[in-house]
Amino acid sequence: IETIENRLYDLTYGNQDQEQGSLFDFRDLNLVFFDTTSVSIRTEVEGLFERGYSKDHRPDLSQFIVGLVMTQNGDPLCHYFHPGTMADVNAFKAAIEDVSLRFPIKRLIWVADCGCVSKEILEDLTSREIEYIFASRMRSETLIRDKVLSTPGRFKRYDDNLSYKMAQDGNERFVIVKNAAQEKR
Repeated sequence: IETIENRLYDLTYGNQDQEQGSLFDFRDLNLVFFDTTSVSIRTEVEGLFERGYSKDHRPDLSQFIVGLVMTQNGDPLCHYFHPGTMADVNAFKAAIEDVSLRFPIKRLIWVADCGCVSKEILEDLTSREIEYIFASRMRSETLIRDKVLSTPGRFKRYDDNLSYKMAQDGNERFVIVKNAAQEKR
């Protein structure tokens, strides 16, 4: 996978004949997506490869965790390898720190799923004035659910399966999205 970090390395240490304009322009970057997956392997080697929560339902195998940060255009910005027992929330926390230190990005909005979110991460991002968009399970997030559902107005239809409703609370905006196909399950 060609990543931005590989292009930066090539420009700094090798392939000096690249044009400056071909390097990624961080001025255009303001939205990044983060996610992880587990990769299961058959090995007796310990360290990076450990048994942990297996996203591919193979608790009998050792695994490692791959974290990926992508730009709004779908370009990989950087990637991470973690021990197989690392929780998504800890992988996300490490990515936030690393990206903040390595890349000269002035305004950055992180997008991640609910497995990457914790109260500590929300407080850290808020205190550093870093913006974010996170998915959340409506059943477990009563504060969000109650704020949005108590706001006057109906859900607006987006397409055949999706409808949404928004609420504003100070600087925070909450959105609940209903997926009709998921509700039937």
